[in-house]
Amino acid sequence: MQDMAEDIRENEMQELQSTDYVRVIQGNISGVYPVKGFIYQLIDRGEPDVNSDFNNLMKCGCYSLYYRHNSMNNYPGGYGMLVVFDIGEYTVQLYSRWDTKNLMWRMRYQNNWSDWKVISFT
Repeated sequence: MQDMAEDIRENEMQELQSTDYVRVIQGNISGVYPVKGFIYQLIDRGEPDVNSDFNNLMKCGCYSLYYRHNSMNNYPGGYGMLVVFDIGEYTVQLYSRWDTKNLMWRMRYQNNWSDWKVISFT
């Protein structure tokens, strides 16, 4: 039998700088989950619907985009990855195309989106 750690209260737990696993609960089952997979599951949003609008992609995380998404409203084109940060009234979208050395970004404040801005890396 494996030795178990002594039970302690939440406020008595040690703060860790890194970890390999996190404890998870699903229904009435608990277990451990690799951190790498856990974080990926939290941020991966997959592909948005090709009939949707970039203005509606406000959930924090990473989205995969391909040429078939060119028909989306407010989409800067190409294929790449969109990273979204959202804190209520503020949303920031960062878009990196795989075929350029540019990073595009824009922000939303109180439902008003800025134009796309380009940061060029040479």
